[in-house]
Amino acid sequence: MNYLVLLLLLALMMVISFACVSTTAPPPRNLVEPTRITTALAEVPKEESTDPTSIALATSPPVMSAAIGGILVEENGCLRIADSTGGDAIVWQKDVLKIERQGDTLLIARLHDQNAQTVTWKLRDMVRGGGGEIRAQIADDHAGAGFSERCPGPYFMVGTVR
Repeated sequence: MNYLVLLLLLALMMVISFACVSTTAPPPRNLVEPTRITTALAEVPKEESTDPTSIALATSPPVMSAAIGGILVEENGCLRIADSTGGDAIVWQKDVLKIERQGDTLLIARLHDQNAQTVTWKLRDMVRGGGGEIRAQIADDHAGAGFSERCPGPYFMVGTVR
């Protein structure tokens, strides 16, 4: 009799277990636009830890590793990379790139790299670059006070060009 009760309990637990597994929906898939791939800036909280990996991550600065592509446009004096989402206002990473504007052409060179070639971007051309999305406050810090008021976001800081 005890074995029968145990078997019934075991069978009931298995039914409940299968019911829970079969009703769990799969996680949603992330659909990414092919012309624009963004990556959040990872910030690891600084906590005391004996794990050397944790310490290395906590002391490393955030890395901007997003890619952006679209048509270079100018709207009300603001350069944007236009895509199907509307486009991001461009902020240049001032400690990495030197920008020279000649009419509708931008000449972009990497600072501190004697062997780097100048990349040319022209208005209304397809352009690609790398960097990351930033907040309005950071945009103002790099592009000058009031930039975020003149050029509504979202903002993309460009650190590499192709």
